[in-house]
Amino acid sequence: MIKTTVFWEKYFKELKAIDSINILFIGKDPYPKGPNGIPFCKDNIEDLRKPNCSGKYLLYSLGINVDKEIRSPLDIFFDLLKRNKIGFINASYFPFKKKERTNKKIEYSESLNSQLFGKSKQIIVAKSAIEILKKYKNYEELKDNIIEVYHPDHRNSINQHKIVRDDWNAIYSKFNGLNILLEKKINLK
Repeated sequence: MIKTTVFWEKYFKELKAIDSINILFIGKDPYPKGPNGIPFCKDNIEDLRKPNCSGKYLLYSLGINVDKEIRSPLDIFFDLLKRNKIGFINASYFPFKKKERTNKKIEYSESLNSQLFGKSKQIIVAKSAIEILKKYKNYEELKDNIIEVYHPDHRNSINQHKIVRDDWNAIYSKFNGLNILLEKKINLK
């Protein structure tokens, strides 16, 4: 049903095993080319360093400059999980095509992900993933715990809409931008 990788299976097993998750970041669906199962993660550092790689900007917002990294992307993402309890999942584990979307695919993705929601302190969702999450049976219970952000796609930094540009730049163009945003949101509660 779902194409998995050994890394994804190990990663997801670890996600399920840890007692709490500090930040659970939810992307929309697998990369269209060469997905490894982990949103925003590439298999090699050269791909992650490319200017059009969303993962580059997301990691920068978490305080990791991939241009200076010597670790593999898989090691970076696994270290974020093990050391910082920051996890990455997709709202759907199947490429999102509205006409092909079936309830079984949504139910399958929800069955995997729902076991992580209750133990997540912060759930950050790329706005593009919200339409999928709204199809989850438990979305109503989940929605108040979600912080929506624009996708780290670099094209959002030059989006025609000022609010998209400003939000993108506030989070992804700053070293630790996502951490700073979370601290502000926590202090406002």
